[in-house]
Amino acid sequence: MNDSAPDITMIVPTWNRSGVLKEMLDSCCKFDVSNGLTWELIVVDNNSTDDTREVAESYQDRLPVRVVHEPQQGVSRARNAGFKAALGELIVCTDDDVVLDPNWLQAYRKASHDYPDSMYFGGKIETRFIGDPPEWATTGDPFFNAMLVRFDLGPEPRRLSDKEQPFGPNMAIRRRAFREGARFNENLGRVGTSHVRGCETSIFLELQERGDTGYWIPDAWVGHRVPMENCNLRYLWKFYYGQGQTLMRLGMWKHGTSWRVTWRYLRRAITGALLRRPGWQIQFGNWALHLGVEKEQRRIRREGGN
Repeated sequence: MNDSAPDITMIVPTWNRSGVLKEMLDSCCKFDVSNGLTWELIVVDNNSTDDTREVAESYQDRLPVRVVHEPQQGVSRARNAGFKAALGELIVCTDDDVVLDPNWLQAYRKASHDYPDSMYFGGKIETRFIGDPPEWATTGDPFFNAMLVRFDLGPEPRRLSDKEQPFGPNMAIRRRAFREGARFNENLGRVGTSHVRGCETSIFLELQERGDTGYWIPDAWVGHRVPMENCNLRYLWKFYYGQGQTLMRLGMWKHGTSWRVTWRYLRRAITGALLRRPGWQIQFGNWALHLGVEKEQRRIRREGGN
């Protein structure tokens, strides 16, 4: 890597998934770094107990990679640690379970030049099912986009609305946002096996409140790995239960819920399943989501919040 600061810093938080991390790093080896593009890769080891550090460091002869250790568990803490260590003026973020398009870095570098007034960017995420998913997971229904980490806003670049926040596996933020005080909210985001999320949403909401804008970059493409254990009813329930908690913590679910609404969704799910009605899994997911909202309501009341 050059002695001067790189154009781009890429940050990847990871915890005990050295196998999938290797596949992601293999895809980085295929990056187009023509036209003088310089970059660095920061793998944030979030206190792994497997061979994560050894796997990452084994690529140092092929990639400009360095490992940062973050001992406190949590993806928000890991990303903040990566931002703190970053040298590039544009920081691109992804996860350890993706395959990255060879043009990914070039697409974001071009975007940062083409849209100098935008503080952040997001790109396309396609689902890579590892196995044969159930039919309900392949219908393309937008209800499952968050759970399957599926994000596509069309073929043309455009400004993102305030209701459109990039997903964690494919986003870019200018480093000056961090210098100006922006941070990932460490009360949100996955910690270990918890399903409370909202790490990336928290920082985009903060940037929007400051008046910063974002841009959709369809040429910045990644494929996200979805194993079959993420396509069953057990995972669906866990995800949307955590989603309910997340929306309350973000202040994006202001009206709360009640046990009547919650159990209405459960009845619809049971009836739909028994009668084999299409879409009953959505009712099941809504039941879990409202249960998560209820739990967060109780916590807020217990702690004397608003």
